[in-house]
Amino acid sequence: SSALDARGVACAAANFDVATVGFEAASAALAATVEATGAVDAIVVALAGSPAERGSGTGWEQVLGEHTGIVEQIYADAAWARAAADYSAQTETPIRLVTLTDAMTAGGRSRAQASAQHARAARGATDDRIVAFTASIETLNAGSARSIGEFAAHLLCSPETPPLSGAELVASAGFVGLRSHPRVGTSVIFDGSAVPAWLDDTLESIVGARGALSGNADRREDKADD
Repeated sequence: SSALDARGVACAAANFDVATVGFEAASAALAATVEATGAVDAIVVALAGSPAERGSGTGWEQVLGEHTGIVEQIYADAAWARAAADYSAQTETPIRLVTLTDAMTAGGRSRAQASAQHARAARGATDDRIVAFTASIETLNAGSARSIGEFAAHLLCSPETPPLSGAELVASAGFVGLRSHPRVGTSVIFDGSAVPAWLDDTLESIVGARGALSGNADRREDKADD
């Protein structure tokens, strides 16, 4: 808010119950804000992530634990994007939407990636009315809060930023950047909904093979240097 205030942008907080955010709740919260403050032309969504439920597991168990609740979190982000799009269509108002995702866990990073996937279609699906940015926030450093605020305000206010709509942006301690879209390195296909008994061994062999290939590449580079 302070970063936007410094740019002459008036801010208002939308009041809603995070636990019940859905399409109707997000639209109602946005409508109530508009009724109280007047028309809006930008929305910042910065919902807190759930604490990581690590338990006592490690490796894959920890990764799965950190994805607890991700369906509801993605649903909430999508609800705000839909509310922005509906409002823009009804009023023919261009909207800039910035979604800042708490991405300190594997689940948070997956959520941020899903938000970027949603944002990719924003401009083309709305006749260029919605410019949607999404950033994966990967720091708990209190000193980074000001920088992240400036980053969000820059995305909202600069005439240079619309080409970044739908990009996978990331902000961490000391830097902001652009993350490339992930590419599939290996695919595993099996029939049915049950997890096959051979899956763990297969994944382990895939990871081991990649490690061996990496080691071979390192040895080749050492030999070339010699």
